[in-house]
Amino acid sequence: MTVDDGKGGTVDQLVTVTITGTNDDPVITSEAVTQEILQGSAGLTSITLFDASATDADDGNKLTYSLVDAREYFIISKTTGE
Repeated sequence: MTVDDGKGGTVDQLVTVTITGTNDDPVITSEAVTQEILQGSAGLTSITLFDASATDADDGNKLTYSLVDAREYFIISKTTGE
């Protein structure tokens, strides 16, 4: 930085700027899948509807997955999103 008094006098000083990053939100990278299951389908006990995947720009963040307001027959792995 330079300070000038307007009359020929100047002085320089080194200025250090430190930028601290913010926590970025994770981004869901998988696409939603719609699957229709007919009521009373014989022999159908499980089906994979959606494998969730996500990324986070912040190094070292461990992502976890959860379902909100899900019925008991919807499950997700907390660690893998499957």
